[in-house]
Amino acid sequence: MKSINYQQNAGQNYDIVICGGGIAGLWLLNVLTAKGFNVLLIEKESTGGTQTMASQGMIHGGQRYMLGENSSYHAESVSPLPDRWDACLRGHGELDLRGVEVLSQTQFMWPTGGVLTSLALNAATKTLKAKMKKLDEKNVPEALAGISYRPIYELPEKVLNVSSLINELSAPHADRIRRGCIEALTRDGLLMVSGIPVSARAVICTAGIGNEKFLRLLGAGELQSQRRPIRQIMVQPMPFPLTVMALPQVINRESL
Repeated sequence: MKSINYQQNAGQNYDIVICGGGIAGLWLLNVLTAKGFNVLLIEKESTGGTQTMASQGMIHGGQRYMLGENSSYHAESVSPLPDRWDACLRGHGELDLRGVEVLSQTQFMWPTGGVLTSLALNAATKTLKAKMKKLDEKNVPEALAGISYRPIYELPEKVLNVSSLINELSAPHADRIRRGCIEALTRDGLLMVSGIPVSARAVICTAGIGNEKFLRLLGAGELQSQRRPIRQIMVQPMPFPLTVMALPQVINRESL
């Protein structure tokens, strides 16, 4: 590992350094700054990172986790999230996100065929706090009228404009966000950021796939990092905005 000569710049001292400027890092930046900590966020690319800016902005309560082992446990652990987001979007949650643009108040979900997805949907309707509504044919949106899969559920869970969300979280803390590459990192909280030594009482890594590099710098081993093989695609473009959830595939025209 490249050694860090911290004495080159003893002024770069922080309580906490956050590595990664996606939604997780920016959220922490806001929360920790509000609690009085001296925080620095470091992002290699532009604010919003890579994965967050490529996301669909869908606030979900665990429906996509109803597949696979321990599905109910993971889904139930995520189910309170829509309520937490709603509180923030109304301005009385842990963060004030009233300035974030809401693209849609609802999402739609249906099984794409097969016993597994049908079982997942049935479990979701009973297990989760999403308050899903099964639509009768007269209330099915025009965009979904031609699909053969049934039933179709409406979820009262919002879809956000990701760029709007990132701007709301980053604009008040522009002086605490630095673009740079982390070249060295130690367990003692010493970092080399684009040639500049930085010291912190704690370092929090929120860089998604970028955390793999930090694990290597720390000698932590690859088994502590996981990649999720998720691919999302819209085969036929729609003539109007469409945000839907179709297990096991999620489709959102606004993000493509």
